[in-house]
Amino acid sequence: MAARVPLRVEVRDVLSLHRDGRHDEALRRALTMVATKRNSCALVMNLAANLLLESHLRNLGPDPSLARKHLKVAAMWYEAAAAEAPNCVETAAAHVTALLALELHSEAEVAFVRAMAITAADDPLLHNAAADGVNRTREDRIRIAGEKLRVAGEELRRRFHEINASKEDDDIAQVLTLMESLGVDSAFVAAVEVAKRFPFSARAQLLPVHMEVEMARALSRDSKKKREILGRAAKRMRATANTFQSSLVIAIYHAKLLVVLGEYEAAETECNRALRIEDPVDPNLHDIPPGSSSGDDYSARVLAAKGEINGLLKMMDAQRQWTLMTKDDQENLLCVHVEILINHYKSSNKSAADTISDAVFQFKRHGAWSLWIYPFPDCNGCCTPKVQDLTQHLLQVHFQGFSKNLVAVMDEKIKVPENAFDGPTPFDVLSLCQGSEDRDIFCFTELEDMLHSVLLLSNRAEPSSVQEMRAKKCREAAVTLKGLHKELKTFPARKSGAKVHKAVDTIQKLWIKLLEASRSDNREAILPLMSSFKWGEIKKCPEKDKDVSRTGSYHMDVTDAVFLHCLGISDGSLSVEHGSKPFHENKNHQNGFEKQQDLNEDIIPRCDD
Repeated sequence: MAARVPLRVEVRDVLSLHRDGRHDEALRRALTMVATKRNSCALVMNLAANLLLESHLRNLGPDPSLARKHLKVAAMWYEAAAAEAPNCVETAAAHVTALLALELHSEAEVAFVRAMAITAADDPLLHNAAADGVNRTREDRIRIAGEKLRVAGEELRRRFHEINASKEDDDIAQVLTLMESLGVDSAFVAAVEVAKRFPFSARAQLLPVHMEVEMARALSRDSKKKREILGRAAKRMRATANTFQSSLVIAIYHAKLLVVLGEYEAAETECNRALRIEDPVDPNLHDIPPGSSSGDDYSARVLAAKGEINGLLKMMDAQRQWTLMTKDDQENLLCVHVEILINHYKSSNKSAADTISDAVFQFKRHGAWSLWIYPFPDCNGCCTPKVQDLTQHLLQVHFQGFSKNLVAVMDEKIKVPENAFDGPTPFDVLSLCQGSEDRDIFCFTELEDMLHSVLLLSNRAEPSSVQEMRAKKCREAAVTLKGLHKELKTFPARKSGAKVHKAVDTIQKLWIKLLEASRSDNREAILPLMSSFKWGEIKKCPEKDKDVSRTGSYHMDVTDAVFLHCLGISDGSLSVEHGSKPFHENKNHQNGFEKQQDLNEDIIPRCDD
C-alpha cells in the first residue's frame, strides 16, 4: 500500500495546478479534499474557499448563477476555517470580504469585530498555502493580512455609511442641538450613545471627543479636570485613528490633542502618517459640525486639511527653537493689535469684526469683561459688572408682586457673598492692554494659554456674537425664572418649620442658577476669533529647514509649545528661563486693562504669504 502524500504537499500541488491555469481541475480536487473528514482543517478549507472565490470572479460575466453559488460556498468554508483557526487574520479578512460580496453586512460586522479582537495572530502560512511569497517573513505575512483586514473594514464602514447616513446625520444634528439648548454635559451622554449605535461611522466616533473638547474649553487653565478630560479624549481618539486610518479629520483631532497634552513625538508621527495617506476620505464626510470643512470640492478640502496638519508641524518645529527667542520676542508673540484683528475680519466676516468692537466697547464702559445681564425682556439688555446690583434690581423691580415679608426672607436667606463669582474662568487667558500711542492690544496671559486656545478653538464653528450670547443667556434665565416664580407663589405662609426650610433651599438653588445664567463674559466671543487669526498666520508661514528645525529632543513642557520664526520674529541670542512671566500678566481678571508704554509700535510681526 502506497504511503499517503502529506496533506500540505497535496495542498501545494492543487495550488500549483490553479496557478498554471488549470482552474477547474484544481477546484475539483480541492472540493474532493475538503469533503474528506480526515482532511478537515483550516489549511484545506481555505484552499477550497480561495479557489471557489476565484471561480466566482471568473464567472461573474458568463455565468452569474454559478458565480453566486460558488461565492456562498466559499463564505461557508471561510467561516469553518475561521472557527478552526480563530487567530488567523488572513482567514478572517477573506471571510469578511466574502460576506460583503454577498451583502450580508450584519454577518460581516460580526466577523470583522471578532477579527479585530485577535491579539496573538498566527502565521497565515500555517492555515493558508496561498500566503507564501518570495523572501516573506512571518512578520511580513501577518502585516499583509492585517492590511487586507483593514481594507475589508473600510469597505464595511463605507457600506454602513451608505445604509445609515440619513439616520446618523439626524442623530448627530440632534446631539449638537442638545448641546446648544441643555449644555455639553447632557449632550456628551447622547453623543456616546450615537457612537455606540454607529460603530462604523468616523463622524459618530468623533462626536463624543468633540463634546469632551467643549467641556475642556469651558474649564480654566489650572483645572486638573481639564487635563483629565483631554487625556480621555486623546485615548478615545487613538483608538478611532487606528480604525479610520484614511481620515484626515480624525488625524487632525488626534494630533491636536497630543500637542495640547505635550506628547510631541506622538503628534509628529500622527501628522506625518496623515500626510502620507494616498486617497484620504473626503473631510466633508467626517467633520463636526457637518459641512464645516473648508473647500468647495474634494481636492480643496483635502488641501485645506493637509494645511492644518502642516500648521501643526510648523508649530512643533518652532517649539524646539523657543529658547532661541529673546524675552521681548516671546512677549510680543502673544499679542494682536485690536485694530489689526478687526480689519482682518471686516473683509470676510463683518459680524465678527462688530463682535470684537462691541466687546471692547463694553469692557471700557464697565471696566470688566464679566457682566450680569438683566434677564427680563423689558430690561432692554441692560447689564452691570456687580452681581449685587442685579440682585437688588430683581428683588425691587421684578418680584414686587410678592409680599414684603417674602422679599425680606429672600433677602435674608439668599444673600450672595461679594466674592461668590470671583473664581477663575476659562476666559482669563485673554487680557486687553494698551501699547504705544494708546493702541488697544489683545494679549494671551501665558504661552500655554495661546497653545490651548489655538488648537482647541481655531477649528470651531463661527462663534456667537455678543448680542447672540446675551440672547441665549436671557433664554436660559427665562427657564429658571419660570421655576422660581412657581416656587414663590406656593411659598408657605409660616416663616419656620420643615416646609419653609425646604422651600427656602429650593429657592436658594434656583436663585443661584438664575444668577449664573445671567452672567456673560464677552471674551467668550473674542477668543475663537483671535485663535483663528493666529492659526491662519501659522499655516501661511514658509517651511523651515527641517535639518535645522528638527534637531534636539522633546524635553520642554507644554507651556513652551508656541511658534516663533513663522510669524517673522527674529532670532535672539538670549535664552529665556522656562516659566518666565509675560510682561502683561494681570492678576485682576476683572480689570485686565493695563497701560504698557514700552511696547514697540509694530508689536505684531506679520509673515509673508
